[in-house]
Amino acid sequence: MNSFLGLVVVLLVVTGVLLWPLINSFRRAPAEQNLKPLWQQRCSVGSRGFGIGVGTNMPFTRVALYSDFMIMRGFSTTVIPYHDIAEVIWKQDFLSLGGVLIRLRGLKSSYVLYPRSPKTFVSLVESHLTLRSSGAAQKRAAP
Repeated sequence: MNSFLGLVVVLLVVTGVLLWPLINSFRRAPAEQNLKPLWQQRCSVGSRGFGIGVGTNMPFTRVALYSDFMIMRGFSTTVIPYHDIAEVIWKQDFLSLGGVLIRLRGLKSSYVLYPRSPKTFVSLVESHLTLRSSGAAQKRAAP
């Protein structure tokens, strides 16, 4: 009987850990309280840094674009002001819509998003980026 109870507890914990990003993504972050997103979608998000890629192919993360920043909310909340984005690149794969690579200024890590409408996402983010006279910010998207 003890082993059965232990198995049930383990299954409940694993289910809770797997469902946490989905449940958490429905909640609004403090930065987005009383704001209406310009664009919002659930998509899978990966993080690349130090030669290691981490992410899933399940759309657990809610990505929302606001006038001054974007938010990714899944396991945790990531707020990215547009002035921190160095470049946005859409790479279309042969058999899929492809992913959108977002590189942040001053960091070696980057994010890869897989929205259902990557062209729309890239154009909305690029419309908020400003080119600086120093040339530090770049805007580009693959055709």
